[in-house]
Amino acid sequence: MRLVSKKTVAIFVLGAFVLAGAALSPLAQAAGPEKTRPAIEKRQFDPDKAAQRLSETYGIAKDTVLARLNNGANIRDVNRAAFLAKASGKTLDEVLDLKTGDNNWKDVAKTLGVTREQAKATFRGLSADKLNAKLGFDRATVLGLLEQGYKSRDIAVAGLLAENADKTPASVLEMKKINNTWRDVAQSLGVSDETFKQDMLKLRQAFGHGGHHRFGHKRAAQ
Repeated sequence: MRLVSKKTVAIFVLGAFVLAGAALSPLAQAAGPEKTRPAIEKRQFDPDKAAQRLSETYGIAKDTVLARLNNGANIRDVNRAAFLAKASGKTLDEVLDLKTGDNNWKDVAKTLGVTREQAKATFRGLSADKLNAKLGFDRATVLGLLEQGYKSRDIAVAGLLAENADKTPASVLEMKKINNTWRDVAQSLGVSDETFKQDMLKLRQAFGHGGHHRFGHKRAAQ
C-alpha cells in the first residue's frame, strides 16, 4: 500500500490528471510520448466544466483557465502547467509561457526549479485537499497518511469505515493486508454489508464519473 514512486517529476506532473478528474492516460504511461486516443477525442469537450475542475483542484481563477482553453491551449498542457504553478508558486500564465515547441514539461519543471520532492509534496497536498473537500476528512490526518505512503483510494475507504466503527483511519488501514479485502475489513469492524455498499456509493458520488475506478466498490472491495 505504498504510494512513493521513484519515477521522474514528469510522472507527478501528469499524475495530476487523476486529481483533476480528467485522467487521459494511466500513470504508468505518463512519461511516454503523447498519442492521440480516438475514443477520448470523440467525447464532447466542455471548456467551462474543465476550467471549473482545474480551478477547484489547483486554486486558480476559473476565468484564467477558461481564457487559455478558449484560446486554443490543450487541456493536457493547462493541467500540467497548473500543477507546476502550484508546485513552484508561479502563475498559470507564467508557466504556460515557458512551454515552447523546443522543450518538454520535464524541461519546464527544471527551469522552474521544481524538484522531485517538491512534486511529491504538491501531489500529496492536492490529494489531501481533495479528500478534505469531497469527504470532509481532516486534511492534516490525510496528509500524514499520504506521507507514510498510503494510497488515496485506501485512505478514502479506511476513512469512511473508521467513521462507521468509531476508529481512526490509521488503525483501519493497518487492518488491510495483501490477503484480505476491504469488505473483509468492514466485516471485522462490525460494519454491515449494506453500510459498506453505501460507503462505496458515497465515494462514487463524491468523485464523479470514473471515480469508481479509483475509489469505488470494485476497487475498494478487492
